[in-house]
Amino acid sequence: MVNPRPYRWLTVSNWTVVAVSSAIFVVIALLPYSWTTNNLATPQADDLDTVTVVRPECKRYLVYTATACIVILLVYGILGLYRRTQQLATLSFLTAFASPVSCVVAFVRDPAPWQIHSEIRDADGETYCFAESSFLQGQRLMLGRLHSETQWTRTFRVLVEATGDSPRKYLRIVRPAGVVEEYAQVYRTNSGWLLGLRHDNNCFFAYDLNAGKSYSSSELEELSPFLALDGTTELHEPDVADVKSKMGTKFVGVPTDESLRKSLDHPNPRVQALAAQLLEPKR
Repeated sequence: MVNPRPYRWLTVSNWTVVAVSSAIFVVIALLPYSWTTNNLATPQADDLDTVTVVRPECKRYLVYTATACIVILLVYGILGLYRRTQQLATLSFLTAFASPVSCVVAFVRDPAPWQIHSEIRDADGETYCFAESSFLQGQRLMLGRLHSETQWTRTFRVLVEATGDSPRKYLRIVRPAGVVEEYAQVYRTNSGWLLGLRHDNNCFFAYDLNAGKSYSSSELEELSPFLALDGTTELHEPDVADVKSKMGTKFVGVPTDESLRKSLDHPNPRVQALAAQLLEPKR
């Protein structure tokens, strides 16, 4: 008969790991990774006022800790089988199984947490972000300004919202030359405009920092496709080709004649010439 006393430490330490692991799995299941507050000025609408997100590094540490707990629990479970300690093995394996269950619970509670995809910091020290909450066809986008942050969370004041669902509304713009193609781009122009591009040159929303006015959906038709450019900026040629190819078609985001006429007075000579060229067939 095997003397269990030399292995008594195994049972004590196992209970400790089970307790810590259980606490970690409960946190994963119940911790909200983002939450929002609504604008009290429009209580009947679903207008967001702030979006708070848990810092990504906090979520990573939680995942790393949970992974370590799972590995240790499996080791204890195998040792329990080896020592023929049925209770030890069963407790270890059941607790390890609670990890995927906690992930399922977290997903069911909030299948579309807000995520910060990109952010910029301007010369005034203000931080702006492009955030998204998406699950299947439920896609919400927002441009926000950093309002406050702690060691664990960051809160952004929502400046403008848009939807990524069909029917999508956006404006095809011309970006500065040398842009890096990536998902969720944020531009802060010298003239005081904040632009949010979901992909390519498709601007889903804009915010006039000087006037404090937001633009999204059909409101984008009022805006010039050259908002991201100043008097000396070189144009991104693929964007120029895209806008040219879509003029006169029914594609989404084609600039209006009115917005192009306003661009005839743009301080950039290349923009003036391009606006005149796009309007030329209709003159």
